[in-house]
Amino acid sequence: MKTTHIFLVQDDELSMAVKRTNNFILRNGLVSYDHHQIDEDDCLNGTNPKFYEILKSAVQKNNDVITCLLKELASEGYIELQHLAQIPQGYLSKIVHTIAHLLDGFFGIDTYFYNLEEDSHRVSFSLFKKIKENPGQYWLIQVIGLLAEDYQGFEKPF
Repeated sequence: MKTTHIFLVQDDELSMAVKRTNNFILRNGLVSYDHHQIDEDDCLNGTNPKFYEILKSAVQKNNDVITCLLKELASEGYIELQHLAQIPQGYLSKIVHTIAHLLDGFFGIDTYFYNLEEDSHRVSFSLFKKIKENPGQYWLIQVIGLLAEDYQGFEKPF
C-alpha cells in the first residue's frame, strides 16, 4: 500500500525541513511505515509559484475525506449530531474516529495534508500571513509511505 502526505514545514533550508519531517514520521506512534521516502525534487518552497495552489489543494483533500466520511455516516442514517450517540462500535464508530482526527489535528494514515508547525490539518490565518511575509522559510514536503500489507491497525484481522 502506498500513501502520500504533504507536510507544511518552516525552515530556512530544505535539508532541515526534510530532517524534521523524517523525524516526525519515524517518531509517530500511530502510523509506522515499512519504508517512507522524500524526494527533494518533489518539495516546494514558498517562493515557488505553485506553492499556494498545491497548499490549497492539499488542505482541500483532507476536507474531501471528511465530506466523504460524513456522507457514509448519512447513508447509514446518522445525519444529525445527536445521532452520534447511537452509533454502534465498529466500522461506523471508526469513521467518526477518523473524522475527529482530521478535525483535531491528529496525524493518521488518512491524513493527506499535515501542518507540522501547528499540528493541524489546516493552516491558520496567522500562519498563512507569516508564510506570505517570509515565503522562503516554508516548505511543502511530500512523503510517500509504503506498507507491505494493505491493512494497518492495532489488531490483525482474522
